[in-house]
Amino acid sequence: KAVAVDETRIEDVSFHTANFRVLIAEDNYMNRQYISELLQKWGITHDLAHNGKEALQLASQQPYDLIFMDLQMPFMDGIEATRALRTSDGPNARTPIVALTASALTSRKNEALDAGMNDFLPKPFSPNQLRQMLNTYAIKAGQSMKASDHKHRFHFNEALDTNYLEFFYEGDLDYAADIFETFLDVTLPEFRKLRPLAQQADWTAFRKLAHKLKPNFLMVGLSHLSARLEKLEDIQPDAQTPATILGQLDQLEKEVNEYIPVLTSELERMKQTLDMSTPEPAPSL
Repeated sequence: KAVAVDETRIEDVSFHTANFRVLIAEDNYMNRQYISELLQKWGITHDLAHNGKEALQLASQQPYDLIFMDLQMPFMDGIEATRALRTSDGPNARTPIVALTASALTSRKNEALDAGMNDFLPKPFSPNQLRQMLNTYAIKAGQSMKASDHKHRFHFNEALDTNYLEFFYEGDLDYAADIFETFLDVTLPEFRKLRPLAQQADWTAFRKLAHKLKPNFLMVGLSHLSARLEKLEDIQPDAQTPATILGQLDQLEKEVNEYIPVLTSELERMKQTLDMSTPEPAPSL
């Protein structure tokens, strides 16, 4: 049964001062867009880095109050970038760093802590989880907050994980529509790259891409397909034949294709709901 996202008022972070500045280091376009739009909505000044090297360059130029650092990034990952920051004499040597990770491995978290990270935010995270993390470090920095924002009522298609979508978007249909559109335009073409990687037996790149895509499928309510990606991320080429792995990918591709019309329809319904909720301009006198 589809779950209704109740129309309610949820407390949002909105900083009264422009002094609080955040750096986000994230190579996943969909995740980067999601965080950036939330911070922009909440009035939080922020900069974006696509990898660890870009993060180090930005962090050397000005101080930040908080840094969000993805663990797996090209060129330089979050662990290496954090170690470099902590051993530098730059303005962010002591800035709190929050790890963004889709991995639940304790060893990975311990490695992040040993590198000098301060906290963890599991991907994908809801606006409320991001808000709570910002609250923690904003209060420490002496920043003030205010409420609130009006939410929409929307019944997600029961073919999707409606409970997760309700939790994740908290009735914020603008962001849901943006993320669904990004999934269709950006994530699906990325997903199509899994097959050539498997055909080339490039299992390292294959596993990295499956890991990268996994939270994006959750963000559009395809929880069971995200779980399938997790299994592909954990493949053991020495113990499984390429034909077996390609067979798993065949089944996943088939199911993804079946859900594309559902996601497209949901996006159109969200846009229609948003259009109907936009107030008409007052007539000119």
